[in-house]
Amino acid sequence: LKTNLVKTTGWAPVGKRLIDHAPFGHWHTQTFVAGLGHDGLIAPWVCQDGGGHECPGVEQNGVFAGHSGLHRFHRKRMIIGIAGRKPRSARQACSSSQRLDHPRARQPARDDLAAAAAALAGLSRDGPVALATSPRFDLFNLDWFRAADASISRIEALGLGLELIMEGWGFEFPFNHRMQFTPEWEQLWMRYLIARYDAYNCVWFWTPLNEYEYYPNGDWNWKAAADRWLIRVSRWIKDVAPHGHLVTCHNGPVVPPFAERFRADPEAIDSVNFQSWGSRDKDSAWLAIGIEEVIQHAFAGWPGSRLFAERGYERNPEFENKLPHHEFCDRNHTRRSAWRGISQAMGIINGQENSWGPWMLLDWDQPGTADITVIRNFLTDTVPFANLRPAPGFVTGTFAPGYRPLPLLSQAAPWP
Repeated sequence: LKTNLVKTTGWAPVGKRLIDHAPFGHWHTQTFVAGLGHDGLIAPWVCQDGGGHECPGVEQNGVFAGHSGLHRFHRKRMIIGIAGRKPRSARQACSSSQRLDHPRARQPARDDLAAAAAALAGLSRDGPVALATSPRFDLFNLDWFRAADASISRIEALGLGLELIMEGWGFEFPFNHRMQFTPEWEQLWMRYLIARYDAYNCVWFWTPLNEYEYYPNGDWNWKAAADRWLIRVSRWIKDVAPHGHLVTCHNGPVVPPFAERFRADPEAIDSVNFQSWGSRDKDSAWLAIGIEEVIQHAFAGWPGSRLFAERGYERNPEFENKLPHHEFCDRNHTRRSAWRGISQAMGIINGQENSWGPWMLLDWDQPGTADITVIRNFLTDTVPFANLRPAPGFVTGTFAPGYRPLPLLSQAAPWP
């Protein structure tokens, strides 16, 4: 790469001097080395002059290029030796604050540069070497699916219902890397899930993506593009899945309201499996303050169904505190958050820390389960839940946060 090959002619107003800019401006030759990956150049490296000298290692983020191929390191700084050659001492490595064209950065020999380029291209002096390539999204782990089959069949036999989330955490690969996990691969994955599980009666919901606002890049913030993606994918699922299960969305952020998010096609999403935890700090987690206000704002004008699907996970004090946001979600939080959802005429789903990945002790209930049982019996045996509606105007007065009564009135036998 020569920087003195600059165009010497051009256009300028009559009688005016032609002024333009030349790259770098120091009229030197530079050597550029990079690896050509499937999605662009990787590990670019620039040396001054054309070669003929030995180059020590330089500090740089990226990829280690050696004769054995590419070895990626995640978010770490390391010393890179060209073609596997290590610096003889730390002094020979350029500081991270120095430019690669620093005079002390001596030049690599042409043979070393050729070897480095070959390594980056997946070659060695003995021939091709193995390189990490794009995952095969058309190959499925059948052992994993057989284990899932056994669980789903058991749930079917017990008469329970499932929300099947088709894409897990949106901040994890491949769901945070849509340049690789393209719509074609996504449809293949979803089509396979539908073909395998849509016929089960226990599949109550298809949910395209857990906390769908992570789309497309793993950033947990609301984006209009995520709404458009969810509408498109939900319509596609309804066209492909033959058994008519509900298609839902599961949120992370609670704003903007869902009527605004999906106004382009509000019927594409059958139900919102809503998440809001209320207060969960040390002093007020037991009250789960604010849930009803958040629900009222989030569902203003929403014509579809809704379910209070995630409101916290009751902490198991016998576990090491690996999930700090669960720390103060105790039995009181479980009970009060449930009633706050009920007060907004929403069905509830209960969560416990035991069900999280570090433990997965699914046969060990926390104390709050007893309170959920009371709620269930009350709303099935005493007052049919389907007849109840929120009555925010029934109670007047001023109350401290979290202490306002939340009435429900029966449509079948209204109060006078």
